[in-house]
Amino acid sequence: MKCLITGGSGFIGSHIVDLLIEKNYEVIVVDKDLKNTNPKAKYYETDITNYETLKKIFEKEQPDLVNHQAAHVSVPNSVKNPTHDAQTNIIGTLNILRLSKEHNVKNFVYASTCAVYGNPKTIPVTETHKLQPESPYGVSKLTCEYYIPLFVKNYVILRYSNVYGPRQPPKGMIIPTFMQKIKNKQPVTIFGDGNQIRDYIYVGDIAQANLKALESRKKIRINVGTKQGTSVNEIFNILSELLEYQLKPNYESERKGDVQKVILDNSKLLHEFNYTPKTTLKQGIEKTILKS
Repeated sequence: MKCLITGGSGFIGSHIVDLLIEKNYEVIVVDKDLKNTNPKAKYYETDITNYETLKKIFEKEQPDLVNHQAAHVSVPNSVKNPTHDAQTNIIGTLNILRLSKEHNVKNFVYASTCAVYGNPKTIPVTETHKLQPESPYGVSKLTCEYYIPLFVKNYVILRYSNVYGPRQPPKGMIIPTFMQKIKNKQPVTIFGDGNQIRDYIYVGDIAQANLKALESRKKIRINVGTKQGTSVNEIFNILSELLEYQLKPNYESERKGDVQKVILDNSKLLHEFNYTPKTTLKQGIEKTILKS
């Protein structure tokens, strides 16, 4: 089977590429920045907003499957520049969807986010929870969720919790940002009181969930998380202990668009795909430190 992966040179996408190559898929990658590459995959360097170039790639490669990871993923940056966020996340996704429909793609897997839930009223959050995003990023990802069924017959929408692991650039992401500061013995800044709780999932588990999704032929939305919550302060303490860091964090005002607590219910993931994440937070952080 031939799978086209957008964003396949990025943090999450590159791990999916590696896993699919291992499973003997033929992999085609579309990415605007080729950095984490696998010699057994074929790469095209272009932006997903460039429809004409994408059209030529689809015509040439004729993929059986599409795995759409490419996105603008920063909540703070989406607040600062919502137009750029929408251009990439909505217009770029529409380009991929149009071409997937035109070329009769057998299955379409989309990387969505827990940000579509906003500040949840109940914890853990199930897929039936009210959708009320608090940031332009969450709005753009949810908008694409509504577009997908209009274009493709079989699809899996994966709502990720907070993903971390090797190859993740800081760019406002807590674990790599803290790691970078701590390794360099620089002060760490925590926005808000540090009691914000997130569901952190290791990138290897995300890749496995994508493999399960690609192998399915469903029309479904699924949370991909650990059902375990960890505060920002706890993340800081784990990293400080592992990296022998002595400084105290600096606390600043919380950022617009950040939510207080999100933990995803992953029962549907187990029921539909017979899969639950295998990596504990400490194991995942240790792996990330070793590979960084």
